[in-house]
Amino acid sequence: MSNALAIAAVTATLRNRLFGAVTVGDLAGTEVTVAPPDRARSGVTGTQLNLFLYETVAEPFRRSHGLPAADDGSGQAPLSLSLRYLLTAYRADEGDQLDPIDHRLLGLAMRALHDAPVLGGDELRRALAGNDVHAQPERVRITPHALSLDEMSRLWGGFQTQYRISTAYQACVVLIDASRPGSVPLPVLTRGPGDSGPVASAETAPTVPTLESVGPRELASGVLPGERVVLRGGALGNVVEAMVTERRTGATATLARAEPDPDEPPDEAVAVVLPDGDDALPSGVHTVAVRDAADRVSNELALALAPRITSPLPLEVARGQRGEATIVLDCVPAARAGQPVLVIVGDRAVPDPALTARGRISVVLPHAVADTHRLRLRIDGVESRSVDRRTDPPAFDARQVVVIT
Repeated sequence: MSNALAIAAVTATLRNRLFGAVTVGDLAGTEVTVAPPDRARSGVTGTQLNLFLYETVAEPFRRSHGLPAADDGSGQAPLSLSLRYLLTAYRADEGDQLDPIDHRLLGLAMRALHDAPVLGGDELRRALAGNDVHAQPERVRITPHALSLDEMSRLWGGFQTQYRISTAYQACVVLIDASRPGSVPLPVLTRGPGDSGPVASAETAPTVPTLESVGPRELASGVLPGERVVLRGGALGNVVEAMVTERRTGATATLARAEPDPDEPPDEAVAVVLPDGDDALPSGVHTVAVRDAADRVSNELALALAPRITSPLPLEVARGQRGEATIVLDCVPAARAGQPVLVIVGDRAVPDPALTARGRISVVLPHAVADTHRLRLRIDGVESRSVDRRTDPPAFDARQVVVIT
């Protein structure tokens, strides 16, 4: 790869090559500069060739693909750039205006870039002290970059100077090392049991544990603590346990396989029972996977664990002197510090409740209306179950209400 001098080194290399190509014969006094076009003629009255870097473009197809780690062990992808130059020829201010000497200059310069489109390692090394573009794994190639008349006009309009005969070139690719160190993983020792590598099969049915859905099928919301959960998929006959990983903490709970359901094919379904009470997993969206007797682990699926309100329901609350209603709820799993909690009364959401050390939730509902309201509790994005979807049609749970008087 290259250090931060790479752009300057490529520009200096191009200038040196152009200088050697055009300073011949009666053009020996030609100056080769790298100034902006609006300042290129400052102090110059003779023939001149100006090379101006007008744009740098990140290479999109390399942006997310790092190259092999460098000798320093950095795995951070380098900055990949294309450099775009404007090459402009000028004739002398005093001289034969009928001699298109600027056209001759441009022709010599373009031939020099056409004859050797790849910048050599030696000329890159000599161009600028301290640069190491010559050491990057890919060569820097010079190609013409076509600009339409409209693009060229807008480019020169930005310089606010008179147009001169010009052409554009692109130098690609220039790789600049990242200064931020990347992570370098250790080599893989074995690829699965016995270093067997991936298991490939022509069968359409899965040959390794594969999860496709989380049940029960009749539920469209999160599962509750203590409930039996059915994981469906393929190649599940030898599964011995399920692993539920908490999204916030990364902690993993291991659940043994429960007794199979006689109505479920054993190779297509695994049942586990979620812990309840003080051992309940926190509410929220977690991930679940299974492991079989051969220590093969399946893919992960999302598992939404809903809170269950354990306060006596229906809840009866009397309004205070200012018309407010204070609602206190207990639930399993108990709300934990750092989890977003929302109490929903009817269609009114009351955020940021007070939490006690044991997870009791207390909110004040201002301007409460005396009536019977549906009561819901949402913890970490998962809402308590307020609808019974096992009936046809689904119905609200008549007990999960708060009566405000």
